[in-house]
Amino acid sequence: MAELWKPDDSLDLYGINRWGRDYFSVNRKGHLVLRPNLTGQNFVDVREIIDTLVERGLQTPVLLRFPQLIEDRIVRLYNAFEKAKKEYGYKGHLRAVFPLKVNQEKEVIEDIVEYGDPFDYGLEVGSKPELIAALALKKNDRAILVCNGFKDYSFVELACYGSLYRKNIILVIDKLDEVPMIIDAIKATGARPMIGIRMKLAARGGGKWVESGGERAKFGLSVPAILEAIAQLRKAKLLPLVKMLHFHIGSQITDIKRIINGLREAARLYAEIVKLKVPLKYIDVGGGMAIDYDGSQSTSSTSCNYDMEEYASSVMYTIMSICDDEGVPHPDIITEAGRGISAYHSMLVARVMEKPALSVDPSAIDVETSDPLPIHELHQSLREIGPKNYIEEYHDALVHRDDLMSLFNLGQIDIKTRAKGELLFREVCRRCLKFVRREEDLEEFEEELTDLKRLLGHKWVVNFSLFQSTPDVWGVKQLFPVVPIQRLDEEPKETGTICDLTCDSDGEIKKFIDHRNVKDVLELHAPGDDPYYLAFMLLGAYQDVLANAHNLYGPPDEAFITIKKDGSWETDKIVRGRNAEEMLATMNWDAKELVTSIEKLVLEQGTGEGDRGREFLRRYRRTLSGTVYLIPEGSNGAGNL
Repeated sequence: MAELWKPDDSLDLYGINRWGRDYFSVNRKGHLVLRPNLTGQNFVDVREIIDTLVERGLQTPVLLRFPQLIEDRIVRLYNAFEKAKKEYGYKGHLRAVFPLKVNQEKEVIEDIVEYGDPFDYGLEVGSKPELIAALALKKNDRAILVCNGFKDYSFVELACYGSLYRKNIILVIDKLDEVPMIIDAIKATGARPMIGIRMKLAARGGGKWVESGGERAKFGLSVPAILEAIAQLRKAKLLPLVKMLHFHIGSQITDIKRIINGLREAARLYAEIVKLKVPLKYIDVGGGMAIDYDGSQSTSSTSCNYDMEEYASSVMYTIMSICDDEGVPHPDIITEAGRGISAYHSMLVARVMEKPALSVDPSAIDVETSDPLPIHELHQSLREIGPKNYIEEYHDALVHRDDLMSLFNLGQIDIKTRAKGELLFREVCRRCLKFVRREEDLEEFEEELTDLKRLLGHKWVVNFSLFQSTPDVWGVKQLFPVVPIQRLDEEPKETGTICDLTCDSDGEIKKFIDHRNVKDVLELHAPGDDPYYLAFMLLGAYQDVLANAHNLYGPPDEAFITIKKDGSWETDKIVRGRNAEEMLATMNWDAKELVTSIEKLVLEQGTGEGDRGREFLRRYRRTLSGTVYLIPEGSNGAGNL
């Protein structure tokens, strides 16, 4: 008899014990749980959170944010660098910054600033709007504000004025023609911001964002351009302001060797520039620290072969070794690791709305003597299939299915006969899948197992927009962990892909993380009476800022959750998503004009004074002010709090 399914089996199947980084697990109820850190705090039940929020009137999809995970990531980052500093005797300090481009949500940035304040954790901006926001945040003169990106005079001027009131602003030269503009702005404002120079390295990262680095990178100065910039600043008597050398070789760098190669080149350039009597104090190693989305600890594009401690150790040791060789002081290190700080803190929880019912009781399929041979062969396979012959029966069933399709295309059978054959074929496949799962050595049957799961897979309609909540799935084929938040103590016997609500064929997740490779279907549970929810994990980096409004599906509601030491939790704040009226307004639709048009329509039809006309207008207005997402049966109206 097969062993009963246990929560540990779900931990392994969905990779929770691999990508979860000790934050996520499964409890005895079979529910997904999380804890904010490893300091003894208890896990909190995600299903209980969702049930409570729904009882309070919130509707899924809902984006759950756990700011304490951001706090823990910041603490881990600084602890990792402090450990490396003590181990190697490094003389400089870590001066980390968070890049606003990774997540620009006001509430998220405010949490980052608050949690980072004890560490003097700073920010990095790459545009005028980001600079405007950063300048208005809580002041900490020890925290660095790095100003990157293409700049015009108003950008540079604002940064200069900001430096009169906020110390530690570093204005980075990303193009050579920015140098005269920076010189003019400094003279005009009388400000003395620090100046950084972004260098264009030969070394590159890897994976999906490999083009971010290298000699053909979008940003940065070549070595000759660096020397020219230094000459211009020296002539303007501003060389004492040049304090930082910066580089960035890519995002989500999966191989630590590529990071080390970039560090070697950058540290050598740093040492050489210091020898030119440039008073550098900082080296900004950029972003790129990766997240292990699939838990494989490999160099695949959704993983990485290092952790935060190895990253910190590699950065400090490489810079220290080269600076010691060149006889220059150890610089303070600025890292712009953003993905590694914010990715873990948010998950989208969405309800499965529909799973097509394609299987029936085999005994209900009436096979008649007049049915064609492929029907009888499939029916016989159902009677005779067993643990010793299921592979043979499976391969025979594939042939019978193809024969049936040929007969249909030739007009020799009708649609009812074809449907009967398809149902029989699926039942043969379902039974084969049960037998192959019992095999002790599954690797030997990996091909059959994969094919059967694909053949039996459904298209599960889920109440969310892929383009709004997981845009990197569409944009760069990114993989995110997807896991049910309940029934994880049951074996999931269904498979399929995940379809969103948009009327776009790209709105479907067709690839999923696996412990060895990538799989074409996700294992899920047969629908029951209770709502069935899926969690889309590790969405805190880039997904909020890259979201788009395909079909006018807008941002879902957000709940910020604080977890207490005893495992209880409370909602700190709710950030409302955009309703239908607000989403229409983004495309210049005016709500008053829309309602007026409907009122005229009702009056023109002569039913404006009747009950139907009033009810139509009432429902139109209610839908206009309600959620853009589907409202399950039995829910409270338009999904508003």
